[in-house]
Amino acid sequence: MAPINPVLDSETRILLNHNPWWESEFSFDNDTDLIKLKDKKFIRQVDWFENLKKGIYILRGPRQVGKTTAIKQKILQLTKKYSPGEILYLNVTNYSNKELDILLTKFLSLNKQIKFIFIDEISYIENWSKLIKSISDFGFFEGKTVILTGSNTLDMRYEYETMPGRTGEGKRIIAKPVSYKEYLELVCGIKIDLPKKMYNQIDFLNAKFEEYLLTGGLPAVINDYLSTGKINDSFYDIYIKWIIGDIEKYRFKSNTAKAILKKVIASLGSKVSWESLNEYAGVSHVTVAEYIDVLERSFLVNYYYNATSGSVDSKKRKKIYFLDPFFYFCVYKWIFGEINMYSKAYSMLKDTKLLGLIKENCVSSFLWQQIVGLSDTIDYKTKIFFFSPSRGKEVDFVFDNIYLEVKSEDSNRQSGIVLTKDKFEKNKIPLAIFLLYPPTEFKKR
Repeated sequence: MAPINPVLDSETRILLNHNPWWESEFSFDNDTDLIKLKDKKFIRQVDWFENLKKGIYILRGPRQVGKTTAIKQKILQLTKKYSPGEILYLNVTNYSNKELDILLTKFLSLNKQIKFIFIDEISYIENWSKLIKSISDFGFFEGKTVILTGSNTLDMRYEYETMPGRTGEGKRIIAKPVSYKEYLELVCGIKIDLPKKMYNQIDFLNAKFEEYLLTGGLPAVINDYLSTGKINDSFYDIYIKWIIGDIEKYRFKSNTAKAILKKVIASLGSKVSWESLNEYAGVSHVTVAEYIDVLERSFLVNYYYNATSGSVDSKKRKKIYFLDPFFYFCVYKWIFGEINMYSKAYSMLKDTKLLGLIKENCVSSFLWQQIVGLSDTIDYKTKIFFFSPSRGKEVDFVFDNIYLEVKSEDSNRQSGIVLTKDKFEKNKIPLAIFLLYPPTEFKKR
């Protein structure tokens, strides 16, 4: 295919800095995001951009899950099929709304051949949704695939949900943390086989699962652990800084959020009410609910309702979990001021009770991923519950009519699935095996 060279005037030549592949196919060898992958033991391959059609796509999710790297990998892939001059990438961290408007509209007026537009960190642009809507209404995105990403995930969701007149083939995409299954496949080179065959490696699987509980699903953290055998404190500190930034951007107080999260840490796996949380924070239960909403929309926590008598009661006590096990330790460091958090986390997992709670938290993350993997428009709280009857045993999770109990091997529950450490019999399944398959794999056991 003959290369298509974009038309650039004095104002739009700045785009060459973002799109060096227009001038040389070898520019990818010097791309800072791709260079970082060369010496990494863990290189993630994602399917976020499979089967792209014309329209506007919104990619959001927790920070540091690899959104920008995935974009660069996709662009490299696209240049094998399309002329590099048909692909536009722009990181807009340092642009104003007006600057981006002028740059995009002028460039796209001169270059009708552009087929793919990647706008990274769009959430840095004030009122970005109105700008994108305006540019789209003037026809500049007609017949093109537009992908928008942002690190401020709270802003991305609010802006998207209020963006007027959303149309087209595009959709919202959730960038999920690395799953335990991915961790095994990419870090250990394990090929996932039938559950019974995987059971032959249960000791190995459990050892790797406890590693995963420390690193969580952030590629940079995983690579640091694989390279050094520990996790540098800077990774926890950076995430804490982002948490505080998200909270304060929306005029909430970080100290109040910190007090609420201290109670969340203390009550992990237990039922809490907004009223019980306000005792710690010194604010009304209504305000507590607003804080939890911010923390949820920032992809830090999830919470679930109690399903009793066949219905869900959103007014009763809830259970709150962290979206990723690594986030638990980040918040713990923020609250208690630990200096060497990795060593502390490692020793904390020696506590059988806490280890069980972190495993339970991991099941929450796993089930959430099952839901958002189907559609970002489905509210996970309508699909995942816990069950706490007035009499009888509590069920940790209810998912697709499957009752899940994350307990020790001595549980005598006859119905549902008991997730164990290493027992695999009747309705008992090792957790390190359960997390490798869709839950429905075990539904008819």
